[in-house]
Parts: sequence; structure tokens; C-alpha cells
Amino acid sequence: MVKIDSIQISIDSELIFQDIDPFSETVLLYNQIDSIEAIYVFDFDGNIQSTFSLTNGTLLTPLSFEGNNTIVAYGSEGISTYSFSGKVEHVIAISGAQSKQLPRSDIGQRLENHKDKWITLSKEILNLSNKDLNKFEHARILASMDQNTGKSDFFLKFPQKSVFRSGKYFFKDAWTPVFTFDEDKLHVVFGIEPVIYTYSASPPFDSLFSLPLHLVNYQFFKGADSFSSGLRFFDNSFTSGKILTIHKFQGNFLIAYYPGFNESNTAQQLLGKSTEEAINYLRDMKKKNPNRMAVVDSLGNRLADFAPEGLVATSMLIRNGDLWMLGSPDLEQGENKLKLFKLALKFEK
Repeated sequence: MVKIDSIQISIDSELIFQDIDPFSETVLLYNQIDSIEAIYVFDFDGNIQSTFSLTNGTLLTPLSFEGNNTIVAYGSEGISTYSFSGKVEHVIAISGAQSKQLPRSDIGQRLENHKDKWITLSKEILNLSNKDLNKFEHARILASMDQNTGKSDFFLKFPQKSVFRSGKYFFKDAWTPVFTFDEDKLHVVFGIEPVIYTYSASPPFDSLFSLPLHLVNYQFFKGADSFSSGLRFFDNSFTSGKILTIHKFQGNFLIAYYPGFNESNTAQQLLGKSTEEAINYLRDMKKKNPNRMAVVDSLGNRLADFAPEGLVATSMLIRNGDLWMLGSPDLEQGENKLKLFKLALKFEK
């Protein structure tokens, strides 16, 4: 990856990046103090253009820009659009599409704007229990919400050949999907399973094909025969890899993923350790195996696979046909700067 442009803004450390709009040269940030959730709009020079409070209940997904100087917020009381000055322009009541908050910093889980629908994860998948194997066959993965009426529908189930239909047990949220739309196709990856499942992008969302991902040193937990709430089951959430973000850019898939690490070696290292010592060991190992990025073509060929130095792998955004990513914070320097980079793909010949 080659950096072709950058933005640096001094901000308070508690502000969380949400989106960038290169056209209006603005950056969207979020903060919560006690029960007050606030939106901040900065320009590229670091000046605060506006700040205002959310009015549609608790924020459920990260905020986003949507054309014509508009901000979209999906809250517990519906989807609201705001002008950059904070004026509420439109409110849509949504019934029962989602009830669980997603991390505000996980910008890969924002609402997707597809035709006249908002798409997000359904409450069925977010509330799925790893103890209820019979529900994996019937759980509907995504929620579609009409932008005019607010009517919501659930759609898409785990494919028959998915590892999550194998009758095995998995750690909590191992299946949480990431997805992206690309013209007339919908691409989905189910959590730890390194496969892109592709569907038509319109009802009834027919299955078209699947594409196995061949990632560098990817450690894939394939499930357990019985359920366990003990540490040995819990530590798989540290040792197993997981797909974190997917985008389609210039004809290729951009994948951000956590590679995981060797489970058998981990089991030996955990022998004789207390629960606290074991958890600290697993956290240290996770730091030593940072998130990676892969570039995969439409046939599944891996064009690049690397740890993005100085960049946050999960922060990929495609805006106006360009790829933007967050710069990694310099924790040692203690600097409170938001760094954003416009990037170009460059492959070794």
C-alpha cells in the first residue's frame, strides 16, 4: 500500500472516529459522556464545524455520512438523519430489526445503504446462543429496513456447507458476519470461517458461489463436539483467527483479519497457570499476532497479505472511489491526533 494523501487533526483522546467525507472535507466523530451521546463534525484543518447530541435513543451502530451533507444515526428509537449543523431532517421508526449495541469503534459494522434499504445485522444473529445448535439452521443473518417506511425484513441463513451448520459448538460470536455490496452482488463472511459466500443483491438473495480464503498462517477453530464454559473453550476466541472486515475495491477483495495462533502450543503453555495468568498470556499472544490485511482477486488468488504498518487494519473505508484508513495511534508519545490516509494498492512483481 502506498500513502498518497493524509489528514492529521488534533482531537480529545475520548473522541471515536466514525467516517470521512472527502467531498465536503469533513470528518465525523463520536463521544459518550454518561448517558449523553454526541456527534462532532471537524473540517480537514481540525476546526470543529458543529457538535450536537443524538436524539433517537441509544446508538446501535457506528455513525456514517450519506451524501448531501447528511449524517445517519441508527438508534434504539429508529434511524435519524441530521444536517451537519445538527438539525433533524428525517426520522424513521424501526420495529424490531436490532436491539444490541455494536462497538462504536467497529466502523466495519455501520449501516449499509443499498438501493432504498438500510442493511445491518439482524437481532436473530446478534442474540444467537452458542448453546442452541438447532437455531443455527433457521437464524436469519441480516436485517433490511425500508428507508421510507421503516418496514424491516430478515433474510439470509447460514449455508448448508458452512462450518456453523456442522453440529459443532463454537465460542460466543464466532459467527458474527461481515458483508459488503458490490453492484448486483452481496458478499458475506461468517466470522471465523475463511470463506466468502456470494449472493445476488436483491430478493430472494440467491446463492451464487463461495470463495475459500487462503490467508497467511490463518488458524481456524473448526468447532468442538461438546459445549464447555471452561477456559479451554474460552481461549479459542483468542487462538482462532477471524475475518474482521471485507470490501470490494478496484475489482479485488480487501480483507482485514486476525490470524490467530497455534492452539496446541497454547495448551502446553497454559498448563499449571491460574485463570488470571492464562488470560494475561492469551492477551499477550494476541498482541504478538496483530491484525493483517489481504488482497484477493475475484478468483480467490491471494495478491498480497501483510500486517499494515502504521495503519488500523479494520478501519478501511471506500469514499468517492478512494481507499482511506486510520493511522495507528502513537501510544508511547501519548499524542492525541487523528491520522487518516488515502491509499493506493501496489503489488510486488
